[in-house]
Amino acid sequence: MYVVPKQLQCSEPLVFSNVWSVGGRLIVARIAGIGIDPFFRFSLGAFIGLQYVAFFDLGFKVASLVVQIPRVALIGQVVKFREFHNTQSQSKEKIHAKYRSLDLILASYFLACSLCLVVGVNWFLQLWLSSQFDIRITHTIWAILAFLLISVFAYARELFIISIGNANVTIVAYLVNSVSLIIFVLLFKDIVSPNKYYFFISLYGLTNLFGSLVYFSYFRKIIK
Repeated sequence: MYVVPKQLQCSEPLVFSNVWSVGGRLIVARIAGIGIDPFFRFSLGAFIGLQYVAFFDLGFKVASLVVQIPRVALIGQVVKFREFHNTQSQSKEKIHAKYRSLDLILASYFLACSLCLVVGVNWFLQLWLSSQFDIRITHTIWAILAFLLISVFAYARELFIISIGNANVTIVAYLVNSVSLIIFVLLFKDIVSPNKYYFFISLYGLTNLFGSLVYFSYFRKIIK
């Protein structure tokens, strides 16, 4: 019979309760936000045209590649965030300094990626899509990338908040994002404009920004 090593055994019964409590709320948050992108794609197809769904999908995939590396790296820092909070709880300025350093690293990474995109994104898309290339895909990449970059800085705050046992903020952020997107799409679905696609992309980014602001504001509150 397998025996769990002592160093892996839970010395505090409440740990499991805490894990399930935080994890359960995160699952609720993900469920609240799971329909955001499918709803937006459906809205593009229904109110503008199916070709714009393809533009959005391609733009989103390329932009997501840029932000995936820092997001994965940040996940690996959750335990360090918790330890840092415990050891520096009496010095809010040190937490500020830690995040200023982290923000500088993220900004440097994104600047380097942006320069690479400026040089090679059109060449890459033309090579990949050939005759199906459309400049609106490039515009979509830059628009979505701008919104996703802000979301990565917010994600660093979200992980810190989660690491201290608060997952309710994540639920609020996803609800704000989802509800605001639904409201905006329904309000402006009948707008007549040659730039309606770009307008909808702006709405998508704006609602993502609303969700990010929830993390920024709460993070500022707890380390104020």
